[in-house]
Amino acid sequence: MAASISEAARSNPKVRFALVGASFVDSKGAATSLKNGSVVDVDASQAAYLAGYASAGMTTTGTLAVVGGERDNVTSSQMSAFSQGVDAYNLANGTSITVLGWNPVTSDGTYAGSANEVRTATADAISQGADIIAPFAGEANEGAARAVAEAANPTVRLVWSGLTKNDLKGLTRDEAQSAETAPMSGQSGATVTQHVDTQSFADAFSYIQIADEVRSAIGAPVLTGVVVDYKAAMDTLIAQASAGEKASVVPVSLASGGVILTGLRRLHADAVLRAQAGPVRHGRPDRDGRHGHLHTLRRVS
Repeated sequence: MAASISEAARSNPKVRFALVGASFVDSKGAATSLKNGSVVDVDASQAAYLAGYASAGMTTTGTLAVVGGERDNVTSSQMSAFSQGVDAYNLANGTSITVLGWNPVTSDGTYAGSANEVRTATADAISQGADIIAPFAGEANEGAARAVAEAANPTVRLVWSGLTKNDLKGLTRDEAQSAETAPMSGQSGATVTQHVDTQSFADAFSYIQIADEVRSAIGAPVLTGVVVDYKAAMDTLIAQASAGEKASVVPVSLASGGVILTGLRRLHADAVLRAQAGPVRHGRPDRDGRHGHLHTLRRVS
């Protein structure tokens, strides 16, 4: 699709075009920029990283799982980022929580092309002890919800993706603080509370929850939700075009407010800042070709 839209943009220089999560290319397929071509740069992997960190702190079995849909860069980056979030939690807390469905060495994992295949993959993960499953399969996520509902195990929950801001509700601070808490780090015992600075992104998102009617429609317990909202980005593109400004790259990220993980009150602010910087794997280049190591995250009680 990027190639065909790029060709249309080159052929119609007075018309504004935009690509979401992709780059414009020249006639030879090489990435390029166009004066009339804007790019919406979506970084949903930031929220996936935080979801992995949060899930590692909430598991009761020590086993998590991811299931992908289409085998593309966006899906794989989210599966990888979730795994990196778990790695970061292990590094920070001396735990050894595992992730089924993703191999960091081969950068490959479990992909499912339909809701039934997602259901089967999720049921298999549950049978292997996974109690938190993160499906990144678009509409086929419903298969994961069916598998969790059929398991009838109250400890098994989902990380739900594909949400928008219309699917959310905002709790007040008092409501959030009185909400039920659960043990961290996958161990039994006293509840451990994660505190964040009140100015951090974590605190800003900590009182945002999935709306009750949306949870009901999902039909299975949801630990947290990954939200990607394009409205602000689209408003920016329209405003730029109306003002005759040149095309630009418009981010959809934690910093822009377009990427949210619901209910972050148990995450330390460092985890959010690390996700903003971009998940990187030990000794492996990130998407800009840099190398780095996972930042040490802290849990505070």
